[in-house]
Amino acid sequence: MKVRVIVNSPDMKVDEVFTGENPEAVVSAMKKAVAARLSFLMRPFVNAMSPLQFSQEVVRRYNDANKKSLPPPQSCDEFLKMGEKEGTAVILEP
Repeated sequence: MKVRVIVNSPDMKVDEVFTGENPEAVVSAMKKAVAARLSFLMRPFVNAMSPLQFSQEVVRRYNDANKKSLPPPQSCDEFLKMGEKEGTAVILEP
């Protein structure tokens, strides 16, 4: 699976392609990339999350920043599809 993520917010800018065998592996790669951009104090918090917890936190923060009320995803696949609908992700290879 290959997914391009495009985020342009005041907090973080991302235009990267992430790959993995399945949605969980792709989200795990995203989590690793985000953790690398965070401060030393925030990094352990993100690293301790499961891929699903990370995706739920991303949606929570996205909702707060964009005044939306998207439901928390119940799977990494749902998270990636939600990203596609919101225009922040493109699934290049399923």
